Amino acid sequence: MEKEREDDVWEYKIGPLYEQRLPADWRLRLNAFAEKQDGADAEEDEIEYSGAAQLAWLADDELAPALEYYGESGNHGAGPVLLGEFELGGHELEWEAGAIFGLSGGADDVVYRWSLEAEF
Repeated sequence: MEKEREDDVWEYKIGPLYEQRLPADWRLRLNAFAEKQDGADAEEDEIEYSGAAQLAWLADDELAPALEYYGESGNHGAGPVLLGEFELGGHELEWEAGAIFGLSGGADDVVYRWSLEAEF
């Protein structure tokens, strides 16, 4: 759930995550989302659907290559990503960084993305 600070827009997004370990240290992750905006300043009145996929080769925990795909109506992109994990202060941290290249007319030419997750 997300709320914009200056506007009266609430954004609700929900969806399952599917993860499957494959032979030879491969992992497949699939996400499917349904998103709805609500509030006086909401631009969209209908439910929007989107999805994402990641195929990663996890032979090494510290550095692993992957391919990702993101898609929604008129906006599709895919590209290479690097994954890794390390410990800091007794906590496990997972990071991801990559470049997603637009595959459709409604997509940006390239989007750089990164994330950092901590498990407690």
